[in-house]
Amino acid sequence: MTILLSTIDESELMERIAGGLCILLFGAGCMIVYNQMYKNPNMKWYRLLKAFRIQRHDFHNHLQIIYTMIQLKKYDRVLNYINNIKKNDEALSRIYTLKDPELICSLLEVVNLLRQYEIDVLVEITDDFGARRMVTANLTQMAERFIPKLNGVEGQKQVKIILNKSRIELCSESLHEKIISCSKSIPVTGSYI
Repeated sequence: MTILLSTIDESELMERIAGGLCILLFGAGCMIVYNQMYKNPNMKWYRLLKAFRIQRHDFHNHLQIIYTMIQLKKYDRVLNYINNIKKNDEALSRIYTLKDPELICSLLEVVNLLRQYEIDVLVEITDDFGARRMVTANLTQMAERFIPKLNGVEGQKQVKIILNKSRIELCSESLHEKIISCSKSIPVTGSYI
C-alpha cells in the first residue's frame, strides 16, 4: 500500500480522494431515488426527479470547484470546501431517513428553494416523529415567508426545519421567528416502509 502511495504525487492523491467522495455522494442519491421509485409506483415522480436534478447539478458544480482548486494546488481550501459540503449535506441525509416519499419531496423542494437564496438549512427529526404521511401542501409557502425577511439580515442566514410528532416547524434564529404547521397525519402503510 505504501509503495502505491509513494508513486502518486500529492495533487493526484487529492484528486482521487475528492473524486471518490463526490462519486460516493452521487451514487447514494441514485440509490435513494431508485428505492423510492420501486416502493411507491403511484407517486408523482417528477417532483423527486426535479429535486434529484438540482442535486446532480450541485454535485457537478462541487466537482468542478474541487478539481480547479486541486489544479491550483490549493489543498487546504479543498479540504475546507469538502468539509463544508459534508456539513451542508447533513440536512439531506436526515431527510433521506424518512419513510414518506411525499414528505421527502416536499422537504427537498424547501431545502433547494432556501439554498437558492444562500440560506443555510438544518433539519432536526425528533425521536417522537413516527412513520406517518404528512400533509405538506403549505410547506413551500411556509419557507417562502422567510426569504424576503432573511434577505435583509446581515451575516449568517439560517432556517431550521423540525419534524416533531405530527407537526413541522420552520424556525429562524436570525429572525427570532417560528412558523408551525400542524399537519394532519396518516399512519404509513406497508408500501411506504
